[in-house]
Amino acid sequence: EERGASIYSCSPVAAKEFPKMDTNLISAVSLGRRVQDPLSEYVKIEPHHLGCGMYQHDISQTKLTASLDEIVVECVSFVGVNVNTCSEHLLKRVAGLTATRAKAIVEY
Repeated sequence: EERGASIYSCSPVAAKEFPKMDTNLISAVSLGRRVQDPLSEYVKIEPHHLGCGMYQHDISQTKLTASLDEIVVECVSFVGVNVNTCSEHLLKRVAGLTATRAKAIVEY
């Protein structure tokens, strides 16, 4: 499934992870990683870019973003993460962790 791969390949997250790589190659790498660890790759994409239905633009974008972020946190919490190997992007979606704390854990 290619949904969100092109969005990710043009994002600042991808540019930081692959600073000198072409966006088409970044998309291919992302698709390959999704086979290995889907959750770790999907958390790098804003949830509303994954397609929530044809009426997603008819509701408040603030409420939609908050609801989708909450669902992603619930999914990550349900599946769990290995704190020793997970990325900062996945760790910041763990319930109770902020982006700052996730970054500090990864840097430690």
